[in-house]
Amino acid sequence: MNTAQALERMCQVIRRQHKALATEDCYLFWLRRYMGALHQMPAHLTSEKKLERFLTDLALRCDVAASTQNQALHAILYFYRFVRSFSNSPWQMSTPCERPDPFMSVMPQRLLKPRRSSRPSQIKADTQQISSPAYCMAVAFVSANH
Repeated sequence: MNTAQALERMCQVIRRQHKALATEDCYLFWLRRYMGALHQMPAHLTSEKKLERFLTDLALRCDVAASTQNQALHAILYFYRFVRSFSNSPWQMSTPCERPDPFMSVMPQRLLKPRRSSRPSQIKADTQQISSPAYCMAVAFVSANH
């Protein structure tokens, strides 16, 4: 299947599934870039290695964010799963790029590890904070998840 046929079939499948026009544009853009990159890669590489090399190249040479890599990954996975109908593709279990734990961004580090201070007023404030129900619940929640 050449690039034009792949793009046409991808467009048909996306429209059949009533996806948004922005999704269609985005997926076609990433498929076009991926197909172009495939022609420059050695033929002896497996499809997994080619996809890995493409995504790594995006990060290193094009300096894209992790969310952009995820967008490209999902567009290519969509192509293999729905257009090429590879239900047992090797990338079925692929995980997106890691993001920080949302709980840790909400829970400040100072609440998890109280500061030590020699000032009496600060020691009293830290002691009150440690004995508060909210602090105890936060520590229990974090401890249960680790």
